[in-house]
Amino acid sequence: MFYQENFSYANQYHHGIVIAHGKLENLSLIRSPHLFIYGGVNDLLIYFAGIETIVKNFNKNNQNPHGKLYRRTRYRIYHCRKARDFIKIVNNQSVRNLWIFGHGNISNLFLDDGNLAYKIFDGTPDYLKKNFIAQLHCNNKEGHLSTYYLCENLERSWMTPGLHTPGYTRNEVKEILNNQEKFF
Repeated sequence: MFYQENFSYANQYHHGIVIAHGKLENLSLIRSPHLFIYGGVNDLLIYFAGIETIVKNFNKNNQNPHGKLYRRTRYRIYHCRKARDFIKIVNNQSVRNLWIFGHGNISNLFLDDGNLAYKIFDGTPDYLKKNFIAQLHCNNKEGHLSTYYLCENLERSWMTPGLHTPGYTRNEVKEILNNQEKFF
């Protein structure tokens, strides 16, 4: 595994970093002339999209101006292959902030068992809604994104439209981490 995971945070508020693994045939919905890029390195590209930047940032101790150390930020990495895996994370009240990496479009997440339409979360009770969501996969097409259904406050969410490359997504992650006070 690429990153050290700490399962002791499972019952405490934490950031959920979702790595969604999807079959290549589900990617055909993108209909991009650049689709061949994703061919043999489908999952590998996701790991270059800034996950390690989040982990490094959350693992460091931060000092406030008075010299007091803040605690490290709690997080857990979740690997999702099936819709039920993602739904379980959404239903976990301890996951207060959600980072979604993988392949998809604005209203779907591509997984091994097909495309999970975010609209299935319409009517999600407030106690399951997240403080912050970063939808860090391609956001082309039309429809409602995950934050529309799952975020307490849309101003504390992140999504940029269009097709994404790992480098583009990595820059988005850096932008979010440089403005943490705005988001979480």
